Amino acid sequence: MNIRKINENGVSIAYVTSDEKLITDVQSAIDLMATVRYEADCRRIIVNKSAGFVQIGRSEFDGSGNPFPLLHLEIS
Repeated sequence: MNIRKINENGVSIAYVTSDEKLITDVQSAIDLMATVRYEADCRRIIVNKSAGFVQIGRSEFDGSGNPFPLLHLEIS
């Protein structure tokens, strides 16, 4: 797993890439979030669809009302 920190409009975002599926169940999702928070100090995470997701929806704004589109995903 590789974590790269991006700053966009004053917001820190962790871009996570991996050759393996990162999320296979709830525990692995929690582990990923904790790892990203600890290593990159980011609360926002970007992962590739190949990490084990299927898109089921989309929002144009994040939970704080910022114009950061969010994809609603579920584990494939």
